[in-house]
Amino acid sequence: MIKKKLLFVEDNIVAAEAIKSFLTSRYSELSVAHNAEDAYTMFLEDEHDLVITDLYLPNMNGLGLLQKIKEAKPQTTVFLISAHNTPDNMKAAKELGAARFFPKPLNLDTLEAAVREALSYQQ
Repeated sequence: MIKKKLLFVEDNIVAAEAIKSFLTSRYSELSVAHNAEDAYTMFLEDEHDLVITDLYLPNMNGLGLLQKIKEAKPQTTVFLISAHNTPDNMKAAKELGAARFFPKPLNLDTLEAAVREALSYQQ
């Protein structure tokens, strides 16, 4: 099990639980938030090595969360996920500093490989 802290943000409870289950078996610490405001509070209160957030969330969206995270701690790796993987969304995510953009439905093996790769570059 890898000892890194991940923060996963997903407003769909069923999807969040499924991905939480998958990631928890591989990473020692995983926090889950169901909206960007709670996620940002959790991010500020605890050091997370990687954040995975859905793009469309209630109130503040994933791009807003990405921007706030990058302003607070620019070196944080952030992945965005969305069923709306349009060129505009992907471009906005990249411009704001997202390391990766994953379309839904998620391929969990691909996500896990990307998480492992991103965390391997961190000390």
